[in-house]
Amino acid sequence: MRERIRERAEANRRSMNSEIVHYLDRALAAENENGPAATGIAPDQEPDQPR
Repeated sequence: MRERIRERAEANRRSMNSEIVHYLDRALAAENENGPAATGIAPDQEPDQPR
């Protein structure tokens, strides 16, 4: 995985840290836009869910 991130970072002219942040931002945007079901998060893993 590290090698894949390094290759993508070089291709996108970013540092590895910037590339990781980029992918985290994309994942969080998808989660916020589509909800937990669209991102593959189980409902019982949602924070602050009433029981």
